[in-house]
Amino acid sequence: MAVGATPAETKAFTSAVQLLDTKLYSLAESRFAKFLEQFPETTLRPDAILHEAQASFFQSNHVGTLELLQKNLPQAGSLADEYQFWIGQTFLQTGKNREAADAFAGFSKTFPASKRLLEANFQEAFAESKIGNWPRVVDLLHAPGNKFEIAAKTEPTSIFVVEANLLLTDALIRQNRFAEAELVAGKLEGKTLAGEAKWRRSFLLCQVQMGENQPAKALETSTNLLAAAKEIGRPRALAESFSLQGDILEKLNRFPESIQAHEQNLLAGSSPNVPPEIRRASFFKIVELSLLQKDTANAVRRLENFLDQNPSDATVDLARLTLAELRLKQYVASLAEVKSAAGEPAVLFAQALTNLNTVITNFPQSPHLGKAYLNRGWCYWLQEKFPLAEADFLEATKRLPPSEDQAVARFKLADTQLKQTNYAAAVTNYQLLVGQNSGFSRVTNSLFEPALFQTVRAGLQMGNDEAATNAMQKLLDEFPTGSLSDRSVLLVGQTFTQLGKPAEARQLFLDFLKRVPGSSRLADIKLAIAQTYVQENEWSAALSEYGGWVTNFVQHPRFAEGLYSFGLVYEKAGQETNAFGVFTNFLSRYPLHPLAPQVQNWIADFYWNREDFRNAEKNYQELYQKYKSDTALAYEARLMAGRAAFHRSNFPEAAKYFKALIELLDKDTNAAPVLKGEAWFALGDTLFQNFLANTNRLAEDFREAITALTRVTKDFPDTTLHDRAWGRMGDYYFQWAEQDASQADTRYQAALGCYGVVTHSTVSDVSARSQAAVGVGNVCVRKAALKSGSEKKAWFDAGLENYISVVFESNLGKDEFSDSKWVYEAGIKAAKVCESAQQWEQAEKIYQRLAERLPHLQSSIQKRIDSILPKPSRSN
Repeated sequence: MAVGATPAETKAFTSAVQLLDTKLYSLAESRFAKFLEQFPETTLRPDAILHEAQASFFQSNHVGTLELLQKNLPQAGSLADEYQFWIGQTFLQTGKNREAADAFAGFSKTFPASKRLLEANFQEAFAESKIGNWPRVVDLLHAPGNKFEIAAKTEPTSIFVVEANLLLTDALIRQNRFAEAELVAGKLEGKTLAGEAKWRRSFLLCQVQMGENQPAKALETSTNLLAAAKEIGRPRALAESFSLQGDILEKLNRFPESIQAHEQNLLAGSSPNVPPEIRRASFFKIVELSLLQKDTANAVRRLENFLDQNPSDATVDLARLTLAELRLKQYVASLAEVKSAAGEPAVLFAQALTNLNTVITNFPQSPHLGKAYLNRGWCYWLQEKFPLAEADFLEATKRLPPSEDQAVARFKLADTQLKQTNYAAAVTNYQLLVGQNSGFSRVTNSLFEPALFQTVRAGLQMGNDEAATNAMQKLLDEFPTGSLSDRSVLLVGQTFTQLGKPAEARQLFLDFLKRVPGSSRLADIKLAIAQTYVQENEWSAALSEYGGWVTNFVQHPRFAEGLYSFGLVYEKAGQETNAFGVFTNFLSRYPLHPLAPQVQNWIADFYWNREDFRNAEKNYQELYQKYKSDTALAYEARLMAGRAAFHRSNFPEAAKYFKALIELLDKDTNAAPVLKGEAWFALGDTLFQNFLANTNRLAEDFREAITALTRVTKDFPDTTLHDRAWGRMGDYYFQWAEQDASQADTRYQAALGCYGVVTHSTVSDVSARSQAAVGVGNVCVRKAALKSGSEKKAWFDAGLENYISVVFESNLGKDEFSDSKWVYEAGIKAAKVCESAQQWEQAEKIYQRLAERLPHLQSSIQKRIDSILPKPSRSN
């Protein structure tokens, strides 16, 4: 009894306490409230408020409890520790675990001598466990010299010591500290434990033994576990025990027995008493175990039966999702088969998609919605419906928690964006994947490397060299010997080369080979290094690299490619004889290689450039006969074979080549039209030269040549080929006029008409116009020779004017450049005309213009100038 309390106070207070002890909490709460009202100055006030708060607490009026305790804590006096303790308990009861843990921590610090200390220490650890702060739980209960251990020494038989050991065992298990957990659980061995504690100890010991990979030992312990569960008669404990035993049997690969253990939670007699979440977990575990035994049919059957029998079950969404995943896996597996055991691929796919659509449409609040979107994204990905797949993968990243599944969704989201050339978005999501998932080992091991490589690809495509280079560097740092590191180096290096940064590319390759000298792509990288020298026109260094490459990598799949490049570099270095040797070697080794036609063409061109037209013709002929599949090159080879025959003056043979080519091109609608124009053009030249070569020249043969060129003018209007043909017809008439003086004037006029078409054309290029101007000049000079007096001078001046327009480039349009060939020819003809008229000064100026315009011919032009300097007219 409190000191100073009157008998009336004592009687009223004791009556209220009796109600509290009898658990008549509502009456007790009212009686304490009335007591405080009746005796406002009582010395029992702190006790009455505490008891009123306790009565409120046991009625779950936690707001009222906290209000009473916190408001009156300053006046609690010697009961302050009780006030603080019940504040913590109230927080704990309402799920405010952080506040509860802090309240109990404050209790231990403020009231180290309280009789509640051991319980408060335990409750602090318990509150931290509710938060999931397992390291803190271990510190509170297990760290050397911890407060709980010190307090427990004064009460070794306290129930809180037992509870603390069980909680500590659980905390150590959750941190995979199984050996320590076993030692803690061992402290309870031999102690008389209450039914619940006995069951919990067996349950935790099973988990410890599983964690230490001792499933056989755990199976023995599970016998005691089941006995303890049956002893306490709590359905949840029994259900959890069967589930754990099933997991142990699964670990021992005793799948049928594991299924039997889980089946105990589904039996008709026990099922109503099994908590729904455990029953569902056992059901889905049975499905999973069926799949582990490759009994997909049984898993599907169970799921379909479950959906038929439980259409309103809380896990219908999960069942449909699981069924969809099975059907999707069956679909992917069956793609290579005409018909799978489970059914047609299209049916399997439709079932998967239907179930996923049902989950997404009918269960908008499902916790499995993110997984459903992920799987439907896979469905659309397999159908190559990339916009739909992108939308679903994006939704999956939003709905899934940080996990392996979310990482996969992020990866596939980026893949769909890469497929749709949205490179910036792809780079962003690949970077997010790598930046946010380092805690998932399976993600880092399986997705980081391809994600970094795809970042390299996407970054290069969008011109973001920094993103590509950073991803490449990360690949080198984290996966130096990975299958994609050297590929990324090659991609970045080749891009640098394409961007005109060969030195940077080469340094990148060399640095990589220092880090990974045994790269599986050593040959490819060495080949890329050689290419950087090619881009810099460093032919000596390039030859050295290629020479070493073809020596060291004879068996490499790209050896033919390297040998081909070696030959091209020899050509660039001006060592065409060596290039010829490499290419003839290439053809002997790889006659059927895709590059063989190009090599054969190079050899033919080699002979052509040396005016060995017989061998050139032979090689061009071999090209189109051996490599018919490369039609464009074969057509070109026929054209060049004809030109080679033309240069050998075998005009009938050349005409056969051109006519055969024209016939082929008439049948091939896919061939480049301009090639037929070139063939007609060459045929016209050939027919005309054959006409000139015959002593019996018939007008009909001349007209055949004109007809060939007329085809060009008709088939290719408004093109430079059209104007070239008209210019060439002008040449024909000009040369024909030279053969017959009686017809000369008429034919010269015809030539002028042809040249005039080119002169007045709106599409003619500089070369065509210059050739026409020279042609007109030639005609004018010839006609001047046929005239006399002022008429002669007029033709002479007209000819000179046409030549001069080319020499001094007055015939150029905007942004045009003169054709050196025609500048030279016009200049020589103009100078000769001036010389014939003894206009030495004018001739000298024309030669000086030529020397200035064509410096590489300066020496020969100077000789011409020197030859006219002594003329007498120079002194006048």
